[in-house]
Amino acid sequence: MLPQTAKAILAQHHLLSTWQSDFCFRTDHGDVDLSQGIGAHAIPLFRLPYQPTKFPPGTTYRFNPDKYHGAGAAKHILHDVASSVHGCQMHSHTDCTSSANALFSTHSLRCSFCAVARNYSDKHFSETSFARIGTRTEPLKRRRESDKLAPDRMATCNMKRPRHKRKQQESPKKKSNSTSADPPSARRTLGTKALTTDTKCCVRVSLRNYHLSGNWYLSKYSCITHMHHTRLDEIHKRVRRKDISTVESDFSQVLHENGVNIDSITRVMNHLCYNTGVAGLIRKKTMRNLVRKKQD
Repeated sequence: MLPQTAKAILAQHHLLSTWQSDFCFRTDHGDVDLSQGIGAHAIPLFRLPYQPTKFPPGTTYRFNPDKYHGAGAAKHILHDVASSVHGCQMHSHTDCTSSANALFSTHSLRCSFCAVARNYSDKHFSETSFARIGTRTEPLKRRRESDKLAPDRMATCNMKRPRHKRKQQESPKKKSNSTSADPPSARRTLGTKALTTDTKCCVRVSLRNYHLSGNWYLSKYSCITHMHHTRLDEIHKRVRRKDISTVESDFSQVLHENGVNIDSITRVMNHLCYNTGVAGLIRKKTMRNLVRKKQD
């Protein structure tokens, strides 16, 4: 490979790994773009609905006070904001909270690639050790004469000729009709966490809940520019149990009570979600847990 080709491939990989996510929040008056209220050049979004005449310092947008009010609406607003950030999977970061004497509490949503995938547990393995913690090593037993075989050094060796390995009888292969069989689907592995601490994503959406008024605001110190990972297509997004409506969950329960297996139920529900415009894919494990919860 030429050096110019390698540089072009690395440059293209860097462009694909650095991108900005869309932030279209759904309201009663339609979808609004909140990306202009985030970053160093953020501006207060006075022209949008539910906005006051003056914002608290460090905020640019106020969410609907009738729908999101008080600390009890934290779970609801975090779910709605996570669904509005497209192209990635956002998870709540509960460690970012303020003290009781502060004027507001901060709740953060982080990209899934801000966490590092651990290939071992600190309880059983260590970074400086190859084996498990507490494993006793046995000494290596060497032969005195490494150039001779073990039977040649035995006192009563009656082996006159070497023993042949028994050949396994191969079963006759059945001829498969290649025209009728479906071609194998390509396997795809989608990562959800960073490999090292140096390749973590810095995306963060911070929400503030002011204690006196109970209103929720968007902090301008958020970031929606992803790094070190590519954009996730909507078809590869996983639909969780709380994203499935009550009518759909009842319909899946009716199918299960009539003898339909989980595979068929998952395929039908994915087809219904695709027709209704819900982006993502329902896994069989999610559908199985949903049916068990409805039965309980």
